Amino acid sequence: MARRTAQYTEMDEGRDKGKVFLLTEMSAVQAEEWASRVLFALMATNIDLPPGFQHMGIAGMAEVGMKAIGKIPYTEAAPLLAMMMEGIEFIPTPSKPNVKRPLVLVGISPDIEEVMTSVHLKFEFWKLNMGFLGAVVNLFLPEEDTAAGNSLQPIM
Repeated sequence: MARRTAQYTEMDEGRDKGKVFLLTEMSAVQAEEWASRVLFALMATNIDLPPGFQHMGIAGMAEVGMKAIGKIPYTEAAPLLAMMMEGIEFIPTPSKPNVKRPLVLVGISPDIEEVMTSVHLKFEFWKLNMGFLGAVVNLFLPEEDTAAGNSLQPIM
C-alpha cells in the first residue's frame, strides 16, 4: 500500500499565499525512529501528557504533541523538525500537481518565505503522520490506563 499524502495550500496573506506543497507520510522505519526520539526526549524533560491524551483524537493529539515538542531542548528538537521537512515537497505550478520537487529552504529563492508557512507545514505533517503514534504512546501510558482498557486505536 502506498504511503498517505496530503496537499497543503498556504492561505495566510503574505509572500507564500497560494503556494502548494505535497506532504508524504514517513516510512515505517523513519516513523518509528522519529517517534522514539520524540518520546525519549519528552520523558527526559519530564513532560506530562494531559489525562485522557490517548482519547483526544487526531486534532487533540496533534495540538498537545506540537506543544510538547516545543518544550524539548532545541538541540534535540532541531533534527526532529528537520526530519519533518524532508517529507514535504514543493509544487511550483499548482495547475500541475504531479510536477513536484524537493523543498528549497535556503538561498536566494527559498520556497518558504514566511515563518508561519513553515509552522503550518510542520503541523500538517504532524497530523498526517499521527497514525503511527497511537501504538507507540500505549507503550508509555501509566498501567492504570491500560488496565482500565484505555488504549489507543490506530488512527486511519
